[in-house]
Amino acid sequence: PALLKQGACLTELHRYEEAIPVYETVLAKNAKETTALAGLSTALEALGRTKEAFAASVQLSLAEPRDANAWARRARLAKAAGDAKDALAAITKACSIAPDHADLLRIKRDFLHTQNSFKAAVEVGERLIEIDARDADALRELAIAFEGLGKPDAAIEALDRAGRVDPMDRRTWNAKGAILGRLARKDEALAAYDQSLNLNPGDRVALAAKGRILFDLGRIPEALKAFEDGLILEPNHLEFLSGKAMCVAHESHFDDALSLLALVFQKDPNHYDAYRTKGLCLLRTGHPADALPCFDHVLKATPKDARVLTWKGEAYEALGQNPEAFAAFDSAIESDPDLGDTWRSKGLLHVKSEDFPAAADALAHATVARPADKALWFMRGFAEERAGEFDAAVGSYDEALRLDARDKVTWNSKGLALVHLKRFDEALRAFDAALALDPAYEPAQSGKKTAEERIHIAKIEGFAEAVVRFEKHLARPATRDEVFRYCSVPLEDLDEVIAYVNEPAPLAPDRIEAGDLRKYEAVGAAVLRTVENAKNLNTLRLTDVSAVLPHVDLEEARTIWGYIDWVRDAPLEPTAEWHNDELIRQAMDLPKEEWNLVDLAKELHLGPFEAKKLEVSLKIFEGGAYKISTRAAPEIKRKKAKPEAVPETAVEEDDGPAPAAKKPPTPKAVGKVSEDAPPAKCAPHHAPGVERHACGAWLCKGCVDAGGNCPGCDAPLPKAEEREARKKDREADFSRL
Repeated sequence: PALLKQGACLTELHRYEEAIPVYETVLAKNAKETTALAGLSTALEALGRTKEAFAASVQLSLAEPRDANAWARRARLAKAAGDAKDALAAITKACSIAPDHADLLRIKRDFLHTQNSFKAAVEVGERLIEIDARDADALRELAIAFEGLGKPDAAIEALDRAGRVDPMDRRTWNAKGAILGRLARKDEALAAYDQSLNLNPGDRVALAAKGRILFDLGRIPEALKAFEDGLILEPNHLEFLSGKAMCVAHESHFDDALSLLALVFQKDPNHYDAYRTKGLCLLRTGHPADALPCFDHVLKATPKDARVLTWKGEAYEALGQNPEAFAAFDSAIESDPDLGDTWRSKGLLHVKSEDFPAAADALAHATVARPADKALWFMRGFAEERAGEFDAAVGSYDEALRLDARDKVTWNSKGLALVHLKRFDEALRAFDAALALDPAYEPAQSGKKTAEERIHIAKIEGFAEAVVRFEKHLARPATRDEVFRYCSVPLEDLDEVIAYVNEPAPLAPDRIEAGDLRKYEAVGAAVLRTVENAKNLNTLRLTDVSAVLPHVDLEEARTIWGYIDWVRDAPLEPTAEWHNDELIRQAMDLPKEEWNLVDLAKELHLGPFEAKKLEVSLKIFEGGAYKISTRAAPEIKRKKAKPEAVPETAVEEDDGPAPAAKKPPTPKAVGKVSEDAPPAKCAPHHAPGVERHACGAWLCKGCVDAGGNCPGCDAPLPKAEEREARKKDREADFSRL
């Protein structure tokens, strides 16, 4: 006993180094002496020798297995030593020994909170309330456990009970404000913090939290005042300094914000909120590469901070790293699907990448979150218009005009979208509204002119539809007088209507989009299947195309007719880049008279352009349409055997052999040109040329056999027997050289 008293006195005097040998002496005689074990554990703990203190507490709990305090000591030291499992087991044992001991239950509850065992924490909290129904602290902690279980309503109810127990307890109101803030119920959270500040206007926690909620609600001046009021109370308070810097940065005073943040970093170099604001300042001042490490540092503590993830995406975008930017935006959306800034930034990046459907979708979400943002509505309309969603674009422009009806650009954009929808009268009104705001606005002037032209074209199309219906009824082309008499076409529009019906739409092949080309090929194939043969292709009319495509409007039918007409006369040359060898082999199984655009399209189920390429490729095997880029040396002498046309003066000479001096030099030059240049089609028959006249015109086999006059210069062509005789004479002349 004397040694135990000596050890206790030394412990009271904080002379722990001297107390330890005393307790060890006692334990050497009796290893289960509980007083000595408790004293030794206390002394070792005070000296920071936690593991040795924990070992002593283990021996103590084994020596007194029914002592709740011994098990509680063991639990506390186990936690300090990093053995969470033993700590929970020890405190559970202590609570089982003393089930009504509130302090032990609180320790167990805190352990469970630390390990995120919220279900068990709720059970302990309810046990504490059973012991004391007016335990406000137990109710507050129970609310935290309910929140951890994903039961926010139960958490709020527990805090309401705590508020009824002690309405003057600021901790309850602060806890309620914190939970409501995490639930994004900002207005209710603000009311809770106001209640706390009513009880104590100097409550630092409530004042800082109120400032942040006001900032999140976009009430920046009020938030700034809250932080400045806090700095009056405590000038070096880190939360107030970082909060003020956040507000100043939002007002684009980035240098002032960075000055405030420097004070924060002096006291806490790892202050997450300060890094958050610093990253924003660097991003907005054109230093995205320096901003990224700041955002990464913040995300270590709050990996689901949607606003920081959005800023990180903007930094990647500024650096040209679009895939990383999209990944950051997607993470932000996953964290907070209702944050309008994220959808806005993502939508603008899609616009920049020319992915307009995705941009329209993202900006639609942005306008839901920020319905009063006129610029967002305009950008949404632009993206929808470029994506081909013209109805939706008009709706977006209307929303932008509802917010600001004096924006000429929006009126003009709405007019253009209405032109695409063929609502020309409404488009004219939109352009007139833009011009009323600025009479010299050129885009609106041009748009109005386009709308007026389209109104006129629509009128012509309306009359043309009547003519097409009339021709279908007649089963033949209508005459001019029939169009005037029976289709009610005004005289002033008669020529335009007749031209519209009888002429295909002019087409610029280099401007055809890939999607339109696929559509024209598919629809053109359906039209070609109704054409009887290649000769009938020249007689194809708008009425025929419209009959095949009854559900297509007349303008598109005329465009498809124009496409087929362009393909028919397209000046193509065969090339290996087409990679149509297999199609050529299939076509070679067909009769040669079917080696034409129409029959190839019908037999092989091809579109017009593919059939045209195949038709041109097949001419290689007919002795034409094949351009030789290299030639072997011995073949140069073949020029003397090449048939050539002779000028008109040569035809009038006698049939006898012509002297060499009278041989005109022109045919030699013509022969040379025809050898170097690929043969073209003759003008009358559109057939491959086999001979070139002295004037340069190509003659097909039909032209040569028929004789007559040259289609180019109208000079008489020699007959077949005369041409044969002249050929023999030329061969004789060459042999004498």
